[in-house]
Amino acid sequence: MRAIGNYSPTNKLICQTYDGASCMSGQHGGVQALVKAHCPNALFIHCYAHKLNLVLAQGTNNIQAAKLFFANLDAFHNFFSRSCKRSALLCEVDRAVRVPGGSAVRWNFKSRAVHAIHEGRGSLCIAFDKIMTEPGWDKETIAQSASLKQKLEDFDFTFLLGVFQSIFGLTEPLFQVLQSKTVDIKKCQDQIMSILSALKATRTDETFSRIYDETVKAVGEPVPRRKRRRRGWDDLEQGFNQHQEGDEETVVSFRRLYFQIVVSIVMHMTQRFADMEHLNFFRILEHTSFASFCKPAAFPSSELVQLINTYPFFDEQKLRNELHTLYNNRLFHKPPGELIALLIEDDLQGTLSEVYKLLQLMLTIPATRTSSERSFSCLKRIKTYLRNTCGQDRLVNLATISIDSVVVEDLKAAGKFYDIVIDHFATMKDRRMAFLFK
Repeated sequence: MRAIGNYSPTNKLICQTYDGASCMSGQHGGVQALVKAHCPNALFIHCYAHKLNLVLAQGTNNIQAAKLFFANLDAFHNFFSRSCKRSALLCEVDRAVRVPGGSAVRWNFKSRAVHAIHEGRGSLCIAFDKIMTEPGWDKETIAQSASLKQKLEDFDFTFLLGVFQSIFGLTEPLFQVLQSKTVDIKKCQDQIMSILSALKATRTDETFSRIYDETVKAVGEPVPRRKRRRRGWDDLEQGFNQHQEGDEETVVSFRRLYFQIVVSIVMHMTQRFADMEHLNFFRILEHTSFASFCKPAAFPSSELVQLINTYPFFDEQKLRNELHTLYNNRLFHKPPGELIALLIEDDLQGTLSEVYKLLQLMLTIPATRTSSERSFSCLKRIKTYLRNTCGQDRLVNLATISIDSVVVEDLKAAGKFYDIVIDHFATMKDRRMAFLFK
């Protein structure tokens, strides 16, 4: 939480962001509603990273072929992760190939697994062949290898692998942006709209044809969707025509599946991020439009009204005058991060106080909460198998030491850390041994 101006503590909280769980985002009993009851300026934003995860996790739930594809995708990770011998064989074949596990609650929703299998398809086939031909493998492993290799040679699976490789190739950079600790919400919105436009641009026959042709090159022609029996040698010509029709129907069915997946993801993404409109007031400091905002007719009056309604602690008339000064001076035509640095450098915080306050607000509003969740991985180092039975108090203290590791290192360098710990341990209670000597 960052203070913006001299206000009461309840007005200093200007925004809050959580995931979409009802206990957090509920309009009546959720955490955001309870916080807003005490801090009326605490605008609630559904975490953008969680939204994008929901788009990719639920965008294909209504498509049977996609659900089956992701179910088969998990089998590759399970096969290698459950045996060190299998993992060692894959490492021997190709050290660069790793099949990571996927989960519906992870931000990249199996995109790493899709990329790994798509890029390492040849190495995986070699590993499965070695298991099926070399001695020393049990029957269950051989059977699973044969099944998984059959998946890699299956046209449907390979085609969907190429489709989701194309989609995840666009969304993966967005996940990295949304999980960054330094990105502001305006950059997130711009990146989201850019990715959405890129996804819409993939709804073309050219993109489908490219993926389809790559699949044909990798595994050969697909089996026709509908086979018709030939009743005799006299019907040879009719059977040939039916075979041609079956091939055309197969291409049409894959084309329909491709567009269904892309349209479903685009639709879910559009719906999930439709509420970005309540942050339209960010357009006030969109530096690429400053030149046009100089004209009275193009001044962002509606966005200014939205800002005042959302955050009434701004002085509307003073802010309007300062914005006119900002728009007419090309020296100030900079992005928010550079603009606030310029105001601080030139000591203009008091001269353009309302603009400076607006810049603080825009750079403070969070777009995501996932950057803080990355620290959860430290729990595996704090609570190891040797400390698995440690109590809550000890776990909290170990977590504090891990979080404030810089402070601990400074104390160690000064030679005070161990003395402080020993003195605290010795004075906690009476002990049989004398740790303190006078």
